[in-house]
Amino acid sequence: MSVEVIVLPQGGDEPVITTDRPWHESRLTKIDYARWAELANEIARRAAAGGQFRVNVFLNFKGDHLVGRYDFDFVEKLVELARDHAWGGRIYLTVDRGIFKDPDDIRSSIPSIAYWLETAHRGRAADVILSSVSRMNPNRPPPQLLQRYGDESVEKSGRLSDLMWPGTWSCWAVPGSAIARFDGDESGPAARANGKNFLIAVDRKSSFKDEERGEIKKFIRKNRGGSFALAVVGIAASGFSADLQSLAAELSLRVVEVRGWLELRYFLLRLNRLCAPQSALSTEMIQAVAPHAETLFRGPYRDAPGLLITNCFNQQQDPALCLEAARDVGRLLRAITPHSTYTVHPALRAGQLSELFGAAGELTAWWFMGHGGGDAGLQDVDARVLSPREWLEKLSGCARRLPLVFFSSCRSAETAKAFARAGAGVAIGFENPTLPAPCRILAMEVINAALASRGDRGEILSAFSAGCRQLQVRGLDYIKPRAFYAAG
Repeated sequence: MSVEVIVLPQGGDEPVITTDRPWHESRLTKIDYARWAELANEIARRAAAGGQFRVNVFLNFKGDHLVGRYDFDFVEKLVELARDHAWGGRIYLTVDRGIFKDPDDIRSSIPSIAYWLETAHRGRAADVILSSVSRMNPNRPPPQLLQRYGDESVEKSGRLSDLMWPGTWSCWAVPGSAIARFDGDESGPAARANGKNFLIAVDRKSSFKDEERGEIKKFIRKNRGGSFALAVVGIAASGFSADLQSLAAELSLRVVEVRGWLELRYFLLRLNRLCAPQSALSTEMIQAVAPHAETLFRGPYRDAPGLLITNCFNQQQDPALCLEAARDVGRLLRAITPHSTYTVHPALRAGQLSELFGAAGELTAWWFMGHGGGDAGLQDVDARVLSPREWLEKLSGCARRLPLVFFSSCRSAETAKAFARAGAGVAIGFENPTLPAPCRILAMEVINAALASRGDRGEILSAFSAGCRQLQVRGLDYIKPRAFYAAG
């Protein structure tokens, strides 16, 4: 078993890492850490050369994987490496769809496959994709095909926000359909019909019998009060049939398209994680400051929690710090609440900040990584030092709420204080020089709390205190973290 790693720019089909030798990872050989580091550096280099640069990472599983072999630890490590070096890029796992044609061949393996999907989800893989390329084909899948898979997955993921309703989602398949056979009875894949919300799985075909339409209507009547959506399962030739369109319109059902059982399983796993309910302060390190009469950060909070991450460590001048920042991005993105959105910029110039804030939508937290210099301010990726006032001027037209800003920078406390006075909910910096590791410990606590609580100041400050206690236990409190919030 081997996994071919293919990295494409989002919106393009020219591989980011091009060599004569294909990039394969295997459980039988050592991880090619040099290539992963090369990937992170190349993304940062391209971002510095021409604005934002985002990638899709395709992990293409070959050989006997998922045919009696699962290698959970290896898969978890591989997804983790991709997440830690892709600067927030999307991670896709592509699998030969031929493995899942006959349910009789895999029924006994369903528990193992379910855990494999859970392993992928823990690493925050964007999707699991059933590919038309055989697992025994030694050639690389065409980049254009992978890009199309990625585009279709983004469209499918957009359906998740449409279905984020309270309660558990289950899946019910129309009796007698091909998809119903995968779990051994007619209650459908992934879960028995015992949830409040239901994905109604139907085979993709040209026409529907009246009996089939009647079964669906009967099921909806029987579960009155629940929420329903239609999952169309099968390889798409060109959209789906007029019969299916009329059925969805008649019953007011949102439609999700998947290629097969495995994709349906993963979609349901992601959906249920999104719909799951989200469940003493150290005054010495927390300080209230008087806000300005006209604050910069204000406004209502409407959307899902959003995160902006910017890196200002220069890939050429500070390659080790830049690589560590990429890995910190991956560590955080694996840990944040599933319903959070995020934007990552691997090489921020100060002049790009306003555009980034505008494109990011509603923000709950901004994580800044780079060099700091006390009263002088913070550096951008070009080593240009901007004072706290100059950084704020870059956001003069912002006029939005910013519950948390976290500066992972040496001697950044003065900049944090300035942002709190400008209306940021909580602004965190450091009085002394610091290192990536202690910044990461505190940032993980605080940013997670901000996203999970949708920016609640009390939760953020409680997490700050908890993080400071972790630093103290480890003897790292010499960096003197400080949190500021606007009084009143």
